[in-house]
Amino acid sequence: MKRNRHWTLPVLLLPALFLAPQDPAARRWNLEVENGMLKPIAVREGASRDTYRTFWYLTLKVTNRTGKSQRLSPMAEALTPQDHKHPRSLAGLYPEIVEKISVREKRKLTNLLVAPKEIADGESLDLVLVFPRLSRISNTIEIRVSGLASRLYKVGRSSWIEDRVLSILFRRRGDEFHSTMAPIVELGRAWKTLSRTKIRG
Repeated sequence: MKRNRHWTLPVLLLPALFLAPQDPAARRWNLEVENGMLKPIAVREGASRDTYRTFWYLTLKVTNRTGKSQRLSPMAEALTPQDHKHPRSLAGLYPEIVEKISVREKRKLTNLLVAPKEIADGESLDLVLVFPRLSRISNTIEIRVSGLASRLYKVGRSSWIEDRVLSILFRRRGDEFHSTMAPIVELGRAWKTLSRTKIRG
C-alpha cells in the first residue's frame, strides 16, 4: 500500500506559521517619550525694557525602540477647557525662543514642529514644544502630541487607521493674576485614541 505523504509538509510548517513574527510594518507601535515639566519663559519684547511676553514650553526626549525606522509627522496642542473663549492653543515655531530655552535647559533642543521626518531605530531626539498663548484662566492644562505613534496597523485580517496622541495632564495652582509664578504639577500621561476606523477585513 502506497504511503500518503500529503500531510507531511503542512504538519512541519504549522509551528513556523504560528510562531512567525508579524510583519513589523503592520504592528501597532508608539515611540518612547520622556517629558519635562510645563514651564514659562519671559522674553523682552520691543524696545522697552519693561515689556515682556510669556511663552510656555515643554521638553520631550523621544526614543525609537520599535525595531525599525519610523516616519514622524508631529504636531502639538494645549487644551485649556476652563477657558471657554480660548480652549485650545497650538504649538508654534519661534526659533529665537527655542534658542533661549536651550540655554536655560543647558542642552541643544529642536522644536517638535521641525523635527526630522524620520527617526532611526535606537535613535533619540531632544525636542521642545513652544506655546505662545496659553490661557491664564484654566488651571487644568492637557498637552496633546500627535505623530509619534502608528496610524495604520493590522489585527489578523483586519486593517485599521487611528488617530492616537500622547496626552500629558498638568494642574496649575493659583489664580490668573500670578499664573507664571503658580506651582505646576503633572497629573499623569497616557496614549489616547481619538478615533479608529476599520478600513479592511
